[in-house]
This record gives sequence, structure tokens and C-alpha cells, in this order.
Amino acid sequence: MCLSCCLGTMCCNGLCALCGTSKRVYSRIGYVLFSAVWIAVCFVMLHYGAKMFPVLKYFLSCPPDSVTYDTCVGIFSVYRISFSLCVFHFVMAFLCLFQNELIAALNEGAWPFKFIFVGGIFILTYFIPDSFFNVYGHIATAASILFLLYEVILLIDMAYAWNRSWTDQYSASESNAWGTLLIATTAIIYVGGVIMLLRWISASSERWMTFNLVLTLICALICAGLSMSRIVENGSLLTCALIFGVNVIMCGSLIASTAGKESWACLVLVFAALVYVSSTTVSEEEDKNLVKSVSAKVMETEDKYENAVNAEVLPEITMATGLYHILLAFASMYYGMLLTNWGGFTTNDDDFSSGKFGVGVRLVSHWVANVLFIWSLIAPRVFPDRDFS
Repeated sequence: MCLSCCLGTMCCNGLCALCGTSKRVYSRIGYVLFSAVWIAVCFVMLHYGAKMFPVLKYFLSCPPDSVTYDTCVGIFSVYRISFSLCVFHFVMAFLCLFQNELIAALNEGAWPFKFIFVGGIFILTYFIPDSFFNVYGHIATAASILFLLYEVILLIDMAYAWNRSWTDQYSASESNAWGTLLIATTAIIYVGGVIMLLRWISASSERWMTFNLVLTLICALICAGLSMSRIVENGSLLTCALIFGVNVIMCGSLIASTAGKESWACLVLVFAALVYVSSTTVSEEEDKNLVKSVSAKVMETEDKYENAVNAEVLPEITMATGLYHILLAFASMYYGMLLTNWGGFTTNDDDFSSGKFGVGVRLVSHWVANVLFIWSLIAPRVFPDRDFS
């Protein structure tokens, strides 16, 4: 195990040196990958847990019917993994209060120990009654709504940052490669998104769903038109295309939830937002965007951190790291809600449908994203005296 830890650390250090990424960034992205591994475990338990571990029937209050039993085992196993990850990140956030080199070393390494810790909590949770996780589901629902709102803001900011990065590269480059990439990416997202929406519209049997899909398409056209007009100063077709892609994924998730299927597609958005906030550095002082300042607070660190990294000495941990773990704890609860259709199953249910609440959350978050993005386009024109740069 010691050898594997050393080799893993050497590989991470080498990759970060090649990419120009500091330990602070790669350790936080490591936590995103850490969550991805447990999401894979969720998938296994959700679909195969009952058959792989028949002993679980002695620990869960699931109905004996074979179909309902398999679903019940999967759902409550996902709850337990979500809870275990949540406990882990809250424990890490608490340890960050002590701010010493030992905690810093634990935060940035000891990955085998972290897997054992979460796995141990997960096993112990099977000795906790299912009624506890019914209550946990309600708490996770409230926390997930807060995280979802923050995720929407991050995705909008990421779209602007993506466009700004590529246009800067295009301006600084002497070739047309970046321009071609900008045009190709924008075209692919728009064409692919329109095709998906038209297919869903033709296949939809519910009027409200058809109306939502048509309105999404109209909204995308409006945003593109605004970006190309003189009304919007900071508009860009690439930014609009990226937000359109987010909307298409949200629509797909909404359709899946009404059919009683897991919303795996939305996990792409979650990980994109987490990787973005993990890799955002506070050195970008020139970007005073409101959302970036929120992300910067999560990533805030002292100047001595980078000096210590260059000297390969672990610094004292900052409070910002604790905030980052709290964010991941909320994300862990959100994973549980996504994969169980927002708590759409209890031990007395016969199906996996998310119900009106789960559908409503997806629908509202979808249009909150649209409204916030349109506002970000027109706000500089509505309030010309304010600085939105």
C-alpha cells in the first residue's frame, strides 16, 4: 500500500508539472474523481446490489416482491453511499479548522485511507434502520436544491470563461486553428441540440412536455439573436451554444425522470461544475465577475501556499479548503437525489418514478438557468452605470 501511495503521488506530481497545475488544484480535482468512483459504486449497487449481496435482505426493510425488492435495495444503498460521502466531507471540513501541516498532508494525500474510511461508513450504515434514511432523503432534498442553484450559476460562469479563454487564444494565435475550433464547436452543439429537441418533440405524448421543449428551442434562438445584435455587448455564440447544450441535457433529464429512469446525464453537469470550481484560481484578479468571486472564495488561499508548493513543503491548510469540502458534502447529497429520482421511492412504493416534486425541481432549475443567462446578457444594457465586466 505504501508503494502504491508513493507511485500515485509521483504520477500526480509529474502530470501536474507537465500541465502547470499546482498541488492545490490537482488535489481538489482528485476529490471530484474520488466522488466519481463512488458514483460508479452507486451504479453497481443500484442495478446489481440485490443479486450480488443477498445478505442485505437481513438489514433492509424491503418488500419481498422480487422486482420491488431489487429496486428498494438499490435505492437505499445509494442513500447510504451518499450519506457516507457526506459524512466524510463534513469530517474533513471540521478537521480543516485546526489548520496544521498534518491535516494539510491528510487533505492532499492518504487516498487509500479515504477510500477505506468511506467504505467503512458505508458498511456500518446497513446497521442503521431505513427510517433514518427516509429522513435523510428529506434533508438531502433541501440541500440538493441549494447546490443545484449554485451549480446553475457555476455553469453559466463556466460558459463565459470557456468563451473568453478560446477567444483570447484565437486573438493571440497567428493561425486560424482556434477560429475553426470555435466555429466547429458552436455548430456541433447547436445542430446536435436542435436534432435532439426535434426528436423529443415528435415523440412526446404530453402537452406540457412538448410546450417545454418548443419553448427551450425558442429561447435558444432568442439568446443567439441577442448575442449577434448590438443590444448585447458581451454576447457570444459559443457561450449561447454551451448554455443551450446545458438546457438540452436538462430536458433529457426531465424526460428520463417522467419515465422513471435515472438521470445520469445530469451528472455530467455536476462534474463539469465541480471541476471548474476546483481549477479556478484566485490569481485571476482581473476577472471581477460576481460568480467568479464566489468561486474564488471557495478557492481562496494565502500567497505562502504557492511558495510552499514550489519548495515542496506542505503549508498550513486554509479555511477555504473547509468550504470546498462543505460544497462537496452538498454535492454528495445531490448525487443521492439525482440517482434516486429525488427520493421518488420508499419501502412502500412499487415504482421508481420521481413524482411531481422531482419533475418540478428539474423544470424549475431548467428555467432558472435560462432566466439567469438571459439576464446576464441584458443586464449591462439595463444598468449601464454598473460595472459587469
